[in-house]
Amino acid sequence: MNGRTLFVLRGRGINKLFIILLIMLSIPACCIHNPCKNIDETSVIEKTVLLFAETYGTARMDEAAAITTAHFRDGMPGTVWVAAVWPKLEKLEYKKLKTEILSTKIDEDKAVVVAQAEISTAGATAAQKEIYCLIRLQGRWLVDELEVLEDDVESIRTDI
Repeated sequence: MNGRTLFVLRGRGINKLFIILLIMLSIPACCIHNPCKNIDETSVIEKTVLLFAETYGTARMDEAAAITTAHFRDGMPGTVWVAAVWPKLEKLEYKKLKTEILSTKIDEDKAVVVAQAEISTAGATAAQKEIYCLIRLQGRWLVDELEVLEDDVESIRTDI
């Protein structure tokens, strides 16, 4: 063997194995340049927002904590944040009745999602606009900030 030989294939079955391996290794390379990647990213981001909306203020609030940053939780660990926030929400009788995503914008490792929501507290209901700012940390999209507005969504700037 010379210095350039990387491996030696022996036997007839190895050639088929090599071809299969080569095909399998080329699939991730194709996915990197997939034009549907933004669609997939949008789906993941929107699912994160919907999971947060579904679990925030419920007995599943630990799931909401798991998809938020320490910045969102004011530096508190998830369990401490849940213990601090959940009793306040229960006292208000907070319930999320509806969340509809209106728009999603992505720029590298940052995303902004604008949603129309309906909540109830102590028997009263209110419609509100929610602006979620997410960041990608270690490959996961996490809610970093949430701004709640009663303004018309048309006037909201969603520049990243």
